[in-house]
Amino acid sequence: MKYAKAAVLALASALCFRALPARACSCSGQGPASALTRPDQTWGIRASQRVLLGYGAFNAHAEFAPFAPGEHDRTVEYDLLAAYRLRRWELSGSFGYGSRSVDIAGEYGQGAGFGDSSLRARFELVDEPAVWQNGVYPALALLASLGLPTGNARGIAPRGLGATELALGVSAERSFARLFRAGAVAQAAARLPDTSLGTSRQLGPRASAELTLSYFAQPDLVLSVLASVRWEGDVALAGHLESGTAQRWSELGAAISWQPWTSPLRVGFAERYAPGVDALGANTVANATGELWLGYVR
Repeated sequence: MKYAKAAVLALASALCFRALPARACSCSGQGPASALTRPDQTWGIRASQRVLLGYGAFNAHAEFAPFAPGEHDRTVEYDLLAAYRLRRWELSGSFGYGSRSVDIAGEYGQGAGFGDSSLRARFELVDEPAVWQNGVYPALALLASLGLPTGNARGIAPRGLGATELALGVSAERSFARLFRAGAVAQAAARLPDTSLGTSRQLGPRASAELTLSYFAQPDLVLSVLASVRWEGDVALAGHLESGTAQRWSELGAAISWQPWTSPLRVGFAERYAPGVDALGANTVANATGELWLGYVR
């Protein structure tokens, strides 16, 4: 009787194990709104290199035109992010250095130096239900960030925004079908008045949204795709609102990351592409962006 009971318990355990979803990766999803550290870790750092290659531009009427032969807009950026976790809070800061070279419509400029810096607080408000709990609600995290204008904003090849930015956002993530995890991020930001261009300026508000879908090819290997949009309002110069200066971006992307449970090292690569299709952008350069990052968490 004792052996029969043990066999039944073993069979039940095996069936329950098979019913569980695949173990989540050792991270908190994909994308810039995700946490660098897990709840069982204390701190982490991440270094990244980003290359942006512009290939065309959208005008104020959302019409796209590719660059003429010889024209270019190239940027190389290096960024360092450090994060500290306190229970459900992750506090992080980042700063970067890079260079940009622009030659468009007969105007040429280049610059190198520090970019803007940022401070962020991420609070994990709600966890998604465990496998033995009822509910289909996602994990929710609240985001608050402060962007500091530490980069030069002047010229045709600026390295920064030139204004202090205050942003709030929310991130939602949910696992499903054993091997998949979907995410959505929405943010809104306001910019403080500045004089970085030599006159009073008020940048318009910013809003952005991003959708991600991740596939766990292995517990430590994650493949992701994404789609994002971003909008910025008209700019005011010397107290006068400049109509037709609002900006809009649309991007598609993919990423691969290796983030093992048994090692503190993290590595990943992401590629983003802004389609050169009318109405998908306005007053902005269409870029192809590649980013390689290496992290260490404890």
